[in-house]
Amino acid sequence: MVEKLYGIKGAIKYSGRSAYHLMYAKHASSQLYKVLYYGKVSCLARKRYKIEQALDIMER
Repeated sequence: MVEKLYGIKGAIKYSGRSAYHLMYAKHASSQLYKVLYYGKVSCLARKRYKIEQALDIMER
């Protein structure tokens, strides 16, 4: 579904109960981040911080 909407290849894996895992390569993760966390969108600050730290490491 993400690939259809945004052209980003990856997978969404169901891991039991109500949890899902988004599985994307480094470049695709960077693109997906821009889609999910655009501007001042409402989100969990700790999750946003975690992905920003991971992407910052990749850019070095």
